[in-house]
Order: sequence, then C-alpha cells, then structure tokens
Amino acid sequence: MNEAFPGDSNDDSGDQREMGRSTSFYRSLVDLLPQSVFRKDSNGCFTYVNRTFSDQLRQAPEAILGKTDYDFFPRSLAEKYRADDKSVMQKQRSLQTVETHSSPSGEEQYVQVTKVPIFNSRNEVEGIQGIFWDVTDRVLAQKALARQEQFYRNVIDTDPNPIFVKDKEGRFILVNEANAAFNGLSPNEMIGKTDAEVNPNPDEVRKFLADDHEVMTTGKEKVVPEERTSNQSGEVRWFQTVKRPLISSDGELEGILGISVDITQRKRVEEELSLSEERYRFLFERNPNPLFLYDEASLQFLWVNEAAIQHYGYTREEFLRMTIKDIRPEEDVPKLIDTLENRDASDSISGTWRHLKKNGSLIYVEVYSNRIDFQGKWVRLTSVSDVTEKQALEEQLRQSQKMESVGQLAGGVAHDFNNLLTIIQGHVTLLRNKVGANEGAQKSVRAISEASERASSLTRQLLTFSRRKQIQPAVIDLHEVINGMSEMLRHVLDEDVGLKLDCGTNVPLIYADPGMIEQVILNLAVNAGDAMPNGGELGIETKSVSLSEDDAQQMPELSPGWHACLQVSDTGKGIPPNDLPHLFEPFFTTKEVGKGTGLGLATVYGIVRQHNGRIQVESDPGRLTRFTIYFAAAPRQELNRGVESSQATRDKGEGTVLVVEDEDSLRELVSEVLTEQGYRVFCAHSGESAMEVWKKATPPIDLVVTDLVMPGKVKGEQLANELLHEKPDLKVVYTTGYSREVFEGKNLTLKEGVNFLQKPYPPDELTQVIQNRLGSAGAGE
Repeated sequence: MNEAFPGDSNDDSGDQREMGRSTSFYRSLVDLLPQSVFRKDSNGCFTYVNRTFSDQLRQAPEAILGKTDYDFFPRSLAEKYRADDKSVMQKQRSLQTVETHSSPSGEEQYVQVTKVPIFNSRNEVEGIQGIFWDVTDRVLAQKALARQEQFYRNVIDTDPNPIFVKDKEGRFILVNEANAAFNGLSPNEMIGKTDAEVNPNPDEVRKFLADDHEVMTTGKEKVVPEERTSNQSGEVRWFQTVKRPLISSDGELEGILGISVDITQRKRVEEELSLSEERYRFLFERNPNPLFLYDEASLQFLWVNEAAIQHYGYTREEFLRMTIKDIRPEEDVPKLIDTLENRDASDSISGTWRHLKKNGSLIYVEVYSNRIDFQGKWVRLTSVSDVTEKQALEEQLRQSQKMESVGQLAGGVAHDFNNLLTIIQGHVTLLRNKVGANEGAQKSVRAISEASERASSLTRQLLTFSRRKQIQPAVIDLHEVINGMSEMLRHVLDEDVGLKLDCGTNVPLIYADPGMIEQVILNLAVNAGDAMPNGGELGIETKSVSLSEDDAQQMPELSPGWHACLQVSDTGKGIPPNDLPHLFEPFFTTKEVGKGTGLGLATVYGIVRQHNGRIQVESDPGRLTRFTIYFAAAPRQELNRGVESSQATRDKGEGTVLVVEDEDSLRELVSEVLTEQGYRVFCAHSGESAMEVWKKATPPIDLVVTDLVMPGKVKGEQLANELLHEKPDLKVVYTTGYSREVFEGKNLTLKEGVNFLQKPYPPDELTQVIQNRLGSAGAGE
C-alpha cells in the first residue's frame, strides 16, 4: 500500500489522531485526482504514488513502491526520466516539460510533467515529487494545427505573386517569399516593418497608405490596376494589386490582405510602344546585335538596324525589298516556313539557324523572335547573334575528343605491337649468330630485320600521334632546323618541284624536341610532294606572331603572347572540302592503296599537340594548300640536360635474374638470351607468380626485369617496390611497349638505357643494361 504521508503515526493521542485523520483525508483526495502524482527518493525509487498513477501502470500501488522507472518504462525513457530527476535535485529547481510516455499497452502518449525537489528538516534534498497528466489530444491538435499552418504557408510561399497582410497600423504581419525576395529580405525580416522601412520612395509609400486607408475605411475590396514599386537596391517594378479588408471571426477589422501580380514586362512593352518614333529608332539602331522587324504574314522586312546592315552587307534599301527567306540558304527555307506555320502566333521563336551574307558567306546565328503589335499589324522583332566562331570552337572540341580517343587506341596497339617486335628482333639477332656464313639465310635474316625496323618506325609514329612517346625538348631555332634539312628536302622532292624557303626576322626560339620538329617538316614536305605529281612549288615560311587575349580565345590551345609560326604550303591539287575534317585522323589517306599509311598527318597532329601547339589547314582545291603551325616562344636561355650513362661492362654475365613478362614468346626469348650470357634465370608471367618465384629462388635474385603493364592486380611498379622493401640492394630494370612518359608521374625514375628499356629492344641492349645494372651501386632507380 502507499507510503504514509508525512505526519502519519500510530500514536493514540488526540492530536496525533487528528493529524492522522487529516493526512488520510488529503491522501484520499490526492488519490482521487485525475493527474498522476508520485514521489521518488534520491536513488530514483518510488516512495509514493497515487491511485491515478498506479492505474496508469496497471499495477497495484504496493507493486510500484521501492522500484524505479527502469522497471516500468523502456530504457531510453527511463534514462531520460532519471536525468530530469537528477537535474531537479542538483539545481534544486522545479522542472516543467512535455515529454513522451509509453503506456502499458505500448501506446505513445504526451504528458505534461512538473517535478520539484523535496527537502528534509535539514534543508537537504532527499528526493523529488512530481505530477503529470495526459496532454496527448492537446499536443496532437497543436501538431495538426502546425501542419495546417505550414501547408498554408507553403501554398503562399509557392505562389510567384507577392502576397502580404498588414495590421491596422500598416505593419506587415505576414509576407510570402516572392514579396520578401523583391525587397531583398526574408519573410521573417519583413514582419513588423512598414512600407516606409522597405521602400525608399516616399511618393509610392504615400500612395500605398492612401489605398490601405480607403480599403479599411470603406470595408470594400480595391483593385489597383498598376502601381510603381521600388526596393532598397534601386530596382523598380510594376504590379497590379488587389487589396481586401481582413475581418476577424467576431467581425472586427484586423487589417488588409493584398495580392499583387507583376506586370513589369507588360508595362515595359506598353511604354516601349508609346515612345516616339525617334526614341524607338534610337534604341533599335544602337543595339549591337542585328535586329529585324518583319511582317508576320508576308515575311517582308519592315526595318533593320545599323548592326544588321554592317553585318550582312546589304543596304537598308536592299533589305526593305527582301523577305527573311532571302537571307537563308535555299535548302533551309522549307524548314523556316514549317517553323512559322506550326508555331502559335503568340509564341516566341528561338534557335540556331544558317544565314547568308550578301557576299555569299554562310554564318550560324542564334535567333530570338517575338510577336508584337506594330502600327496596327502583327510583326516579329528578331534579334540575331552570330555564333559562327562558337560553332567552330565546339566542332574543334568534338574533333579533339575524337582524336584523343583514337590516340588512346593507337597507343594500345603500339604497346602490343612493340612486344611482338621485341620478339622478332630478338630472334633475328639470335639467328644472325647461328646461320653463320650461309648467304641465303643471312639475306633472309636481313630482310626480316629491315621489315621489323620499318614496323618499329610505324609504332613510333603511333606513339607520337597518341602522345605516348616522350619528347626530349630543347631550346631550338626553327631557322636552323629548316636550313639543316634543306638539302635533304631537295632530295626527297621530285626534280620538277621547287623549294622556296622564307625565314622571317625576329622569330622567337621555341622549346621543342628537334627530332620531332624535323619529322613534322619532313612529313608535311612529303605530303606536299605527293600532291604535286606534275610539279609545283613547296614553300616553307617562318614568322613571329603576337596573339592577343581575343586571339587566344579563338585558339584555346594557345596562350596570349609571342609565338613562332611555321607555314608549309604547296601549289598542288588541294584538298576536297569533305576531306578537311578527317585530315588528321590516323589511317585516313586520299592516296591510292599501298601508297600511304595514313599516319603522316596524324603524326604531325600528335607532335604539335604534344608540344602544346596548334595546327590548322586551309586549301583552295586546284591551287593551294597551306598548313600553319603555332609554337609558343621559349625563354632565351640554353637548357643543358645531362645524359646519365653507365660504362660498366663485363665479358660474361654473373648473377641471378628474375624475368617478369606476360607475353610468353618474349619471356622465353629474354630467358634464352640471358641464359646464353651466363646468368641464372627465373621466369614469371605475372606480378603474383613473380612473388612466389622470389620466395623459392635459390640462389637469391640479384636483378628483376619486369614489364610495367601486366594483367592481374600486381603491376610492375608495385612488384618492384615490394621486392625492394625486402631487399634494398636489389637491381630493377623496367620494360614497356609504351613510352616512359606515360609513367613519369607515378613516382618512377625511368632512365633510358640505365634502368629502362623501351620495346622493341635488341638483345645486345638488354644484356648491356643488365651488365651495367649488376655492376652499379644503385638499386631500384
């Protein structure tokens, strides 16, 4: 049963009996309260609960006393209640809150809770006393009201038209997002402000207040057809506003409700149409873009501005005798007519079209056309923006992306081809030593060797095109390169083809690979010679060019500043217009089958892009073709690049070598070559298998020859790093069919002929590098 109230006693004295009756009375009274009443000691144990509390828990009172919240409520709630109890006792202050409560049936309730500290006779806190009651209906009603208010709030905030409510003193008590945004404030920031505080124009404010006063005085709605409204940032807009009196449920006037519609655009059109003819002509003529005014029915030009006259080349009188069909290519006219006939008359028209100038040149334009009422007839006002250069730049970007994709393919083909060439050239070397003086066999070996060398040259071109062949730049003078090649070029060209060199003055030096620049000139010269089968003239010209910021925007590969310009031209048969877009694509050729690989100009393109330059071509079929190349100027100082080499050689190989190569034939060839040189050779076809061979190899491995690109998860670089971690003095030689440029950004130091072999490589070069590495002090570099 419940713990006795303070003062309960079994003493038979009259005072004690009277006190007991009083206590019993109040305890009965508390038991009858509809609120739950409880007491807890400092440990959280219940020392008293009233009947309502025990009924709430569906427990007898004596089953609750001495227990804690953890015995009746979910742990999370019990911990929350316990924390609140401790806070009340520590702070010695009451606590009032609304919190969730779980009934014995599992239903979630909201209860209003009040907790106060209990003090003993020594004024020490010995527990807490609390009371709570169910406020679920009230909380749910409040939440429903809040949801409803939020719904209406969202509705008015979604409305693009400004909405506001003012009280009788003219203060804003509600505004939506559209209204607040125009004034540069949030809805909350506008609450409590007046028109004078958000609008800097006093005349407009006086007009607003007068309208408000009229609505509140008459109690009638007022429609304001148009009103000028300013904001703090200086923007002016026009609105059509409806204002209504806002009446409370008991009939009292509370303020006004206003809803506005932005009519600024309509107002501007009306104002423009009301301007004088001179004012209209001034605005029309000063527009930097071509503007046309044409009759919607006849398509006849009614007026054009000065920009249209300058841009298209027609006089105003010529324009006014033409229709808009006359500035379209003939094949585009049906599409124009179809667009106009199937468009709602009130719709605006926009899009990209082709137009013709008076001189016959074709341009791409973006057109924006709107229907207006002009002098009593429906006309269209059309604004034109020339986007010919933009279209050209977009086409250049598409071409560049296509060439990049083809370049990746070419690099992959060259890598695989280099593996095969390494095998072929290696076995050629072995055969040459084995066939001895057999002239027939030696002739066949030489033929195979020459063919593989030509194939190797082809892969170098592929790598150059794909920009996977590393350049070795230096500061060079184009004049010296051209003069040094002049004699060779005369031998390359037919006798009836003349060579004209025109080296300009003050042409800046460039930072480039001399061999690659020679290849560019040679490829262009050979290509030009093939275009002049009946003779002609090959011209090679250099000059200095300064590019402005605008020039660089038109040629995104280049930066503003001085550039060296190289031009190679011929007087041959020219290039058909349909072939120009494909000219630099690999394997594209206009020559007969068997007379060209289609890599000459693709290689030129790859070299120029690899040097961050630009190449462009122009051709007049039957008369002239000119290639123009731009290279950025280099600093005028000599760049000395030391070449590291090692001279360590041995007559016969000594040591243990691990060969890691996924190409079976190449792996067998390298093993055979090194074994013949006296090395003990272990082989593996992948990085994973190499790790297993490493662990079991006896004697231990002295040097690893590994391909950088292999199937599997462990690539050449990772394999070398793991083995060097176990054996820091291990020597490593890397090989690949790609150029080392591809791997330079991966914490690898690759030195040609020192710790790196570019496929295809001859057996002699392989054995020389192995001898040098085993005789050097460095490890994995």
